[in-house]
Amino acid sequence: MNGLGNDFIIFDVMDDNTLLPDDISKNMWRNIADRDNPATKGCDQILILRPPLSKGDCFMDILNADGSQAESCGNGTRAVAAYIAKHKGQTNPVIETLGGSLSCAVMPENRVEVTMPAPKFAWTDIPVAEEVKTNGVKLHDDLPPAFLVNVGNPHAVFFASKKTKWMASKFGSDLEMHPLFPQQANINFAQILRDFERATILLHTWERGAGLTKACGTGACATAIAAIELGATRLPDGTLRTEVDIIPPVNRDRNESDIITIRYQPGAETYIMRGPAEFEFDGKVSL
Repeated sequence: MNGLGNDFIIFDVMDDNTLLPDDISKNMWRNIADRDNPATKGCDQILILRPPLSKGDCFMDILNADGSQAESCGNGTRAVAAYIAKHKGQTNPVIETLGGSLSCAVMPENRVEVTMPAPKFAWTDIPVAEEVKTNGVKLHDDLPPAFLVNVGNPHAVFFASKKTKWMASKFGSDLEMHPLFPQQANINFAQILRDFERATILLHTWERGAGLTKACGTGACATAIAAIELGATRLPDGTLRTEVDIIPPVNRDRNESDIITIRYQPGAETYIMRGPAEFEFDGKVSL
């Protein structure tokens, strides 16, 4: 499945967790996620749907393309919600992750709303290796200060007036591994677009463990939250717009369909992420 081109291989072992061996190596996961794998066509993340640990409908185990584990995946959550709606008939599934439990609502045409837990801004929650001002930390001499936030996984957001794709390609890999991030971080480069009636941001993301992706759900969340918290979505009359459309790289013509919409009110206990999910194909792979 994919969410705006951010693609996933989903293993469904919700009914029998023993169907998937426990001793699969990182090398095997990397092989499954490899773009040259003829059986899978590769992916950005591997999502394993296991029996719930608590009161949810399933637990979503998230592996990056390099075999490392992730706590949260926004586009993946929408894809899994759409999958559960199709195969289990549950249109309001609760998906458990290491980053928290996420309540979803599957709407017509596989558009999915996810209720996300409140973001974390404290330096200990990002986490970073030392105390810093998370709403403006200098990570590179050639870049503006970054806004740090944890939305189930750690993110750094840079705002620029142009060349965000170039910045993501040039700086993303090194910044992911910056010494300030003991668990690495997702790196976002965002451009606020002024030629739209709604608050609209063009976003390029270097995902931790995956590299440049066609879209990043948690990156969209982190970027919209950063823009709202910094007051960058204010109208000339001072009104703060709390709903933001994020345009990912896959949306080259900037159409109104291929976007992620974030509705965030500072201080609220939850916020909303809304966007599409799409089925690609079923397949079999030998482990």
